[in-house]
Amino acid sequence: SQGVRIEVWLEKDALADVVVDVTAKWDVALMVSRGQSSATFLHSAAKAAQAAHERDGSETVVYALYDFDAGGDGAARAIEQQLPEFAPGVPISFERLAVTPAQIAAWSLPSRPPKSKDPEAATWGGKLCVELDAIEPNRLMGLVEDAIKRHVDQRQWEVEQAVEAEERKGLLALLNGRVDGDGER
Repeated sequence: SQGVRIEVWLEKDALADVVVDVTAKWDVALMVSRGQSSATFLHSAAKAAQAAHERDGSETVVYALYDFDAGGDGAARAIEQQLPEFAPGVPISFERLAVTPAQIAAWSLPSRPPKSKDPEAATWGGKLCVELDAIEPNRLMGLVEDAIKRHVDQRQWEVEQAVEAEERKGLLALLNGRVDGDGER
């Protein structure tokens, strides 16, 4: 109901447990790609964005959480480029939420040399690499929550929360036998 559909794309299964509490709280899709996304995975995500846009005009915003290395860079670029290709005309925006050079500097994140067995490492130009896991879990959750909150219309959110609270009270009253099927006491 906020006019935007958000997806959080995550490179690593191991970090899904850290991020899912935030995405679930806001009913935001968590897309775990396990590295480079397959064309099928990207196509399916693009079609979901297209369906939402056709249904209610929603824009899809993708936030990506990937390692700062050749593999993470390639995987994030593939998402950014291929989602719009699979859903032409659908408003899809992309932001690399982590790991960024600014975060590496500001948070003094530990680095490592490129993986010698990574065929894409040569394209990385000798830069040091930083794993997404180097970001402290609470900080990672905060990044995701802050990104999601940028899209929340606070007044509309408060109205929705009030309606939900009233619905919950009515359901509890029904469960406790205080209201019959016609709403009478």
